[in-house]
Amino acid sequence: MFACLFGRSAQLGELAAQFSPLVETVDADTVVFSIAGLGRLFGDTNQIVSEISRRGHEMKIVANLAVAVNPRRPALLVTLAHSGRRYHRFYVIYS
Repeated sequence: MFACLFGRSAQLGELAAQFSPLVETVDADTVVFSIAGLGRLFGDTNQIVSEISRRGHEMKIVANLAVAVNPRRPALLVTLAHSGRRYHRFYVIYS
């Protein structure tokens, strides 16, 4: 499983690194990271997303968060969602 954060924050990579050592910075506004194995720590996908969102909120990050099995898929979901389309497994972190 992979997650993608999209937003205007210099802390996106820092947030992702709290959950995985496998973090790829796609560009200044986008990071993709592995969330494989986090189920043992946090529970199902919704609970993992809740924890990422909670920590993002604590860091005062405003970002979009997408989750998918394929590492390319979450970045695509975030890009499409940013364009105003709605998709399943798309979450928004509000601060």
